[in-house]
Amino acid sequence: MLTTRLRRPLAAAAAVALLSGALAGCTGGSDGDGGASGSADGSGAASGSESPSETPTNYLQVGKKITLTPQGSELEIGQKAAVAWTVDEKKTAVLDVKVTKVEQVPISRLNAWVLDKKSRTSTPYYVHAKVKNIGRSDLSGLAVPLYLAVGDNTLVSASSFESTFKPCPSTSLPKKFKPGKGAATCWVYLAPDKGKMENVSFFTGPGFDPVVWSGKVVVVKDKKKKSKKKAKNADG
Repeated sequence: MLTTRLRRPLAAAAAVALLSGALAGCTGGSDGDGGASGSADGSGAASGSESPSETPTNYLQVGKKITLTPQGSELEIGQKAAVAWTVDEKKTAVLDVKVTKVEQVPISRLNAWVLDKKSRTSTPYYVHAKVKNIGRSDLSGLAVPLYLAVGDNTLVSASSFESTFKPCPSTSLPKKFKPGKGAATCWVYLAPDKGKMENVSFFTGPGFDPVVWSGKVVVVKDKKKKSKKKAKNADG
């Protein structure tokens, strides 16, 4: 795993983790408190105590009334998926996730942060989504295993900021995220080496065929560069 750190002068640090390599070689979640973890085996067998699902497409035991979106599903931005992952031996997270918008933004949007040379060559993306806890567990503070797929089977995990980043907070699930609760979210991803997004992938670990969202990406231009270009044309 490659780790790039963003530091704000006289402020707390923020970290960006890049997860690279073939899908089969990736690990499933984020480290630390509230992190999501991938399924223990490739079959996606649940280790929780939930009642078995009678729906054959479900890859985890999530109860009889929930139908998970099948592994390998290819969705358009704006469509909703029901997904799940194993948190620990006693807890399975089950979410409705709808990726509502993806923005490709200029690196200047992170000018408040001190970036190293390598980070300066990345392409930032804001991934907006709506999530809802449709399971039985309290998911407060958990990280969602949602990645940006870039190039040939490279997954980029979301950035996290120790201080507030209002344009796109890029945080874990909210506090008190109990069953039935929903939220609007936004995560920041840095595609290395000016990389381009292939899709947004829900991926829990080795052996899991990702559920992916693709479609139109909103390209946000750098306002300063645009203003300079207008001024130059006016002078000409």
